[in-house]
Amino acid sequence: MGSKLEISEPDGADMAKWEKYYARNDEFIDPEYRMEIRSKLVRGWDADDTENYIYVYSTKNKPLISLIKRRIETIRDEYERQFPPTAQVEAVSTVRICKDAQEYFAYGGPRGSGGYWNWTTEELVFFDYEDDDGAGSGTADTKVVLYHEAFHQYIYYSVGQLAPHTWFNEGYGDYFSGAG
Repeated sequence: MGSKLEISEPDGADMAKWEKYYARNDEFIDPEYRMEIRSKLVRGWDADDTENYIYVYSTKNKPLISLIKRRIETIRDEYERQFPPTAQVEAVSTVRICKDAQEYFAYGGPRGSGGYWNWTTEELVFFDYEDDDGAGSGTADTKVVLYHEAFHQYIYYSVGQLAPHTWFNEGYGDYFSGAG
């Protein structure tokens, strides 16, 4: 039995504002997809863009969001260098950052995981690891999961929306998770 039910409707973002924004900023691929994502935002969630990604987040940790935006574009350059795509990747990659583990699991995160790439919804999902222990591991843990899962997302799009064999996908995901 559930102990809490939360029903949220999209905030009804001003799409005319976003149409103008994306028309002025042609470096953002697939503005229609980005506006669709923004139109579905519920209260407490925000979105941000970089060239290849749209970030949907509920964490209030703005320095972490800025760090993720810089780092994921940089690591993507390395993915592309080591694994050139079969054709230009035109898909916008969605990155969902939940505010904490509880929200991540409520969103559908598998127990025992810290993040996942969901190819059916085309979202990379993880959470803001808080630095509860005072050892400074929170942001480091977030980056480890980000780099691992972002590799799965990139490789899926780079080979024509197909996941490679598990040994390759997980092995290189782990390889890149040490990039932090």
